[in-house]
Amino acid sequence: MQPDSYRAAHRYDGAIIQRQRCDEPEPVALRQRDLAIVRDVWRYHFLTTEQLRELWWPCKTPQAARRRLVKLFRGGYLERFRPYSPRGSYEWTYYLAAPGHRLLRELGAIDPDARFKPREVFDYGRALHDLQVNAWVLAYRRLLGPALLEWQGEHQLTP
Repeated sequence: MQPDSYRAAHRYDGAIIQRQRCDEPEPVALRQRDLAIVRDVWRYHFLTTEQLRELWWPCKTPQAARRRLVKLFRGGYLERFRPYSPRGSYEWTYYLAAPGHRLLRELGAIDPDARFKPREVFDYGRALHDLQVNAWVLAYRRLLGPALLEWQGEHQLTP
């Protein structure tokens, strides 16, 4: 049986997407958790609202996660997109914005010489691989619990 997060990642393959970018960021009082969320989005490339909720608000309602993610989006730290449908809305997929990358560099959370690589998402399939990998890791995390020590992201694998 496939986990819900895996089925959700496959549901929109080939869909037209709606992108949102914050051109005029609003001031946000950042919390320690916000910095960790921005770092996770940098590390895992693309995360859905539900994947972020599972990582950072596992015992909270989806609204709690959405409220904070909207603040990080409006602050300009994250960008987002979702499959388009004239009949309703789907969850957002978040990825790193340039100010989020700058914040991580300035705080020493990533290499200070790291260059920002914009992710121009015009096709949902471009993000699908990362969403699927993250869905599988979250499924393993649920099964293994504390036995899964850490997931650094696909490009941080060590033998």
